[in-house]
Amino acid sequence: MKYLIAPKSVCLAAIVSIFSSVSLNAQTSQSEVKENTATDVVKEEPKKDEKTVSLKQFTGLSVSPSTLHFNLEPGTSKSMEVKMKNDTKEKYTFQANFSDFVMGTNGKPIGQKNGANKYGLSQWATITPSYFEIEPGQTQKVVINVNVPAGDESKHAAWTVLMLDEVTKRAPLNVAGSTNTIALGISPSIGFGVYIYQNPTSIALDKIEIEQFAYRDSLSKRQLKMSATNMGDGIGFCTSYVEITNLATGKQEKLKGQKFTILPGFNREFSYEIPKDLEKGKYSAVGVVDTNNPDQVTAAELQFVVD
Repeated sequence: MKYLIAPKSVCLAAIVSIFSSVSLNAQTSQSEVKENTATDVVKEEPKKDEKTVSLKQFTGLSVSPSTLHFNLEPGTSKSMEVKMKNDTKEKYTFQANFSDFVMGTNGKPIGQKNGANKYGLSQWATITPSYFEIEPGQTQKVVINVNVPAGDESKHAAWTVLMLDEVTKRAPLNVAGSTNTIALGISPSIGFGVYIYQNPTSIALDKIEIEQFAYRDSLSKRQLKMSATNMGDGIGFCTSYVEITNLATGKQEKLKGQKFTILPGFNREFSYEIPKDLEKGKYSAVGVVDTNNPDQVTAAELQFVVD
């Protein structure tokens, strides 16, 4: 199983691919599980001449940048590069693919079938090369070309993730056991994910709305909760923050802001912790979503009481 990686910086994301087989011949397992049945899970220690794989040997691999931004109008195209650097002593093989996704309210990507909706950038993008080997000390360039079709129907944002997955050879299933043996083989591999966004410059980001702004008071903590929805066709790269004012003293405090990406048609939710040492009294709170354009700022206001 492959997991969609969400890189916030240039870093390594380790992926462990697990495969299993029910067979007369069985593969080694790195853990042993036995139950009181006629079926056993067999464990075999690695042979001396087999290479033991650990995450430490992957620490010299890096990919940059972690995000690509295209701003193309319909009927235009552009190419950008992603570079992989191998500072290890090993040679690696990688394959490159696109993985379209949608975004949850917490901002985490959720993979979906490529081309499942109009916002999937994989339908307009190509990768060169899509398969490569990288020697120790080598830097490999991967070229991403985005070609936006002409026509108003293409005048909207699109996005995908470039997945760079290591290609590994799986050892043959060959463990002696009973005819009822079940074995699990673990094949460690690594992968990188690079977000790719296409946002036409002519798309006005003026339809981000605050759907909810509420005060929550529980025994453990006080919070302000806000949710925002992107009702337009452009990708929002925004900042949200909250300012609170003591209505009796006029004292103001700005709660820690949060930078976020909000995709067209999707909703994001945010929580802001209210300081535990906040004075008792009546307060006004203003929640703001800033799209980095002074003409496109959305705000909501409420009042709450700290007892």
